[in-house]
Amino acid sequence: MALADMLREHFPIVFVTLSAEPKIVSMLQQAAQEVMVLKSADHPEQDFLNRLQPKDIVVLDGYHFTENNQKDIKNKGAQLVCIDDLNEGIFFADVIINTAQRAVDMHYKTKGNCRLLLGPSYALLRKPFLEEARKERISQAVSTVFINMGGGDAHNITLKALKAASQLTTIRTIHVVTGAAYLYREVLHEVMAESSGRIVLHEDISASEVRDLLVASQVIICPSSGIALEAASVGLVILSGYTAANQLEALKGLEAANIILNMGDLIQLKEEGFVRHLMEIVNGSVNNAAFIAAQKQLIDGLSGDRILKVFQEL
Repeated sequence: MALADMLREHFPIVFVTLSAEPKIVSMLQQAAQEVMVLKSADHPEQDFLNRLQPKDIVVLDGYHFTENNQKDIKNKGAQLVCIDDLNEGIFFADVIINTAQRAVDMHYKTKGNCRLLLGPSYALLRKPFLEEARKERISQAVSTVFINMGGGDAHNITLKALKAASQLTTIRTIHVVTGAAYLYREVLHEVMAESSGRIVLHEDISASEVRDLLVASQVIICPSSGIALEAASVGLVILSGYTAANQLEALKGLEAANIILNMGDLIQLKEEGFVRHLMEIVNGSVNNAAFIAAQKQLIDGLSGDRILKVFQEL
């Protein structure tokens, strides 16, 4: 979605999906001129290839795409861009995008002329966050915490983080963001009922609304996924960790760059662990200003311009 946001003023955007779920189609339609739902359940790849034109630019973003999928696309004469974070196998792409901090040290196996867009200089950020990254940010006393565990949060880490933040009386406001797939809203509403108005729940909000909430906050609790980079573009203390194995490399890179505080495995971390990390920030044991300075140096808000230039040269 972030890449589409960067490109849609210059290229017609078409999302290709197997899902005809109305919520998914509606979400994609907000970022594209067209949503193509593949009709063939048995051979969706062939259905897609039949529609592909030689001058098209195809972006693959997912772990299930194979080397054969890449070769089939190239054989149709199209340009191919792969968004990757694993560096496994051989790539037949014209461009590879890996925004992880440690990606700059990776050695990709590629066929043909392939451009490597590696590291946070090519961060995939939506427009409000690219704009915010260009602004200065001053460290402030902690009074507002933002919690966003992304996706469906199957392990309900949101609840642990929320209960932990609620224990600190100096925190006056706790913003909690959940997605459409989150299944534990009733439990959250029970906690909210006892919070004296400190907890504000937000569901399926826009990029601009997320940006505004981050600007109003001083601390975020989130996994080392896209939301961590969005938070870094704004500038606040990021308490992060991993909820899936594919987030580990990004987590290590962000920690090495002094962008986040690493809490490790968020599924296994107990509520008291969240409390301990929050207390370190609130009590001044952590140099909040140093984190923000490092974030602003790493995320300069120009990644969209760099990526657009590469696409225009394809």
